[in-house]
Amino acid sequence: MGLEQPPDATPDSFPAVVRIDVFLLCSTVSPEKNIDPSVKHEHFFKQLQFLTLLRDFNDPDQAYKFGRAFMKEIWDDGPALNRLAWAALTEEGLEKRALRFVEKAAGRANELTESRDAECLNTLARLHYERDDLPAALKWARQAVEHLAGLPPYVAEPIQEALKRYEARSEKD
Repeated sequence: MGLEQPPDATPDSFPAVVRIDVFLLCSTVSPEKNIDPSVKHEHFFKQLQFLTLLRDFNDPDQAYKFGRAFMKEIWDDGPALNRLAWAALTEEGLEKRALRFVEKAAGRANELTESRDAECLNTLARLHYERDDLPAALKWARQAVEHLAGLPPYVAEPIQEALKRYEARSEKD
């Protein structure tokens, strides 16, 4: 937005001309639409419902009750469990994080993937980092970095950056 003052304007006067620049970004994809083909549609909506209860309605009791039922439903799906754990662990705007809930989901996801999935290992690292258990966070983060081969940069780079952040904190302590 630009303001153009006439040459005789005083500091107390309003500008004669106000210019407003508007930029609109439109998308044909609804924010509720799942665009990841690897995520089952019903899982996407249940995780969205969990986060809505937790973040938007600020109802952790109902959210975690729903989340536990959802976790049972996806108990044998490592990637789905990891997505649920990651969301509960990192979603912005949450007033209450149930780290035991995250540990159960992330632990099972890691078990199902036989400790070979970088994203699951990264979730465990972040969980321990949030608990201020830096040795465990470093252990899991290093394992995650060992399993980055073949992953796209948008997945691998944040995992590498997390390890660097944990190592830097470790050097300070």
